[in-house]
Amino acid sequence: MPTNAFDIKEVFTSAWEGFTKNAVLLVVLSLASLVVPLVFYGFLMLFAMVIPIFIFLFPIFILIEAALTFYILFCLAKASLAILKGETPSWEILKTDFIPLLKFFAVLLIIAIAAVIVSTGVTFIFPLILGVNAASMFIVTLLMLTITIVIMTFFFPVQFMIIDKQDISIIDVFTKSWNMTFPQAVQCAIFILICYALIIIGMILLGLGLLVVIPVVYIAGAIIYKKLYDASAIAAATAKPAETDTAMK
Repeated sequence: MPTNAFDIKEVFTSAWEGFTKNAVLLVVLSLASLVVPLVFYGFLMLFAMVIPIFIFLFPIFILIEAALTFYILFCLAKASLAILKGETPSWEILKTDFIPLLKFFAVLLIIAIAAVIVSTGVTFIFPLILGVNAASMFIVTLLMLTITIVIMTFFFPVQFMIIDKQDISIIDVFTKSWNMTFPQAVQCAIFILICYALIIIGMILLGLGLLVVIPVVYIAGAIIYKKLYDASAIAAATAKPAETDTAMK
C-alpha cells in the first residue's frame, strides 16, 4: 500500500497562508469567475425578452462566456503555481501566450465533454429501466455526483500540469495525471470531497464565501499536484535501478 504523498490538513494550512499573502489579487479573480457568467446570462435573458430573435445568438455568447471563464480559471491556476514557488503573483499573470492558454482550454473542455457524455448516458438509461419516478431521479443524481467526483479525483492535476510543464502534450497530461493520482486515489477523493463541502459552505451568505474558498481550493490543488508529481518522479527514478538490476540478473 503506497504511503500518502500529502497531508490534507497541512495542504489546506499552506493554501490558507498563500491566500492571506495574496488576498487582493485572488479575491478579484474569484469575483470575476463568479460575476462573468451571471452578467453574461443576465444580458442574454434581457436581450432575449426585448429582441426575441437574439435567442439564435445564444450559442455564440455562451462560447464567449465559457472562454472568459476558462481564462479567469487559467489565471487562478497560474497564480496558485506562482504562490507554490514562493513568488508573489502580480497582475502580470493576466498576460499570457496563446498556446498555453489554448492547451488549458482544451484539457478543461475534454474533461467537461467526458463528464457530460457519461452523465447524459446515465440520465437516459435509468429512467428507461426504472421509469420516471423519485427513485430513478435519486439514483441518477447520486451517480452524476459520483461520476463528477471520480473524474475530478483522477484528473484535477491536469489544469496545473498543462501550465507548469508547457512541453507536455494534451494526451500525456491525462496519462500522467492518472498515473499520479491512481496510487493516491483515496487521499485525492477525500480532497475533492472536502473541496465540494467548502464550496457548499461558501455559497452561504449569497456566495460571498466563495471569494475565499475558490482561491484556497485552487492553491491546495496546486500544492497536491506538485506533491503528486514529485512522488511520481521519485517512484519512477527508484523503479529504474530495480529494473536494471533485474535485467542484469
